[in-house]
Amino acid sequence: MMLGGRAAAVGAKPGITKVVQERIRVSDEPLVYLLDTPGISKPNVTNMHVGMKLAACNTLNDLVIGQDYICDYLLWYLNRHEHFDYVEQMNLDRPEDDVNIMLAKCALANNKTKKVDIPGRPATVLPNYDFAAQKFLKGFRSRKFGRINLDADQLSSRTEKRLQAEEARKQRRST
Repeated sequence: MMLGGRAAAVGAKPGITKVVQERIRVSDEPLVYLLDTPGISKPNVTNMHVGMKLAACNTLNDLVIGQDYICDYLLWYLNRHEHFDYVEQMNLDRPEDDVNIMLAKCALANNKTKKVDIPGRPATVLPNYDFAAQKFLKGFRSRKFGRINLDADQLSSRTEKRLQAEEARKQRRST
């Protein structure tokens, strides 16, 4: 196999491929090419919950959506479904409802601060929210908070509807 040409840009995050590249030959025998395209399909974002779930799973770019919004949604979801494994992973004493407080406590517990210079005022040391947000998202995405299905609500309601339909069919048959 002959080597040459430019290497295709690759990455674990969405949005690396912007346009269709030239085909990439990966084998001479048999002759095999790959075609790098900008995503398999556009995500179908039907509402805010769908979009935030896609973002939490790193399907949408964090910088486009905003890490703070993704963290806020994820914290709400974890608390609502009583998934509290994040508490230990984030070095917290207890579950938190406010994402800003949770991120600040995590940053301080991990000794992650940053100095902020405000003109005309003395330098201020603040918790490093970016560190804590990245730790929170990475923890979720690497299953450190446990195996969590963000569509559990939909699955359980579909299962419940199916069971109700089966029960109705049984009752009709017995009548």
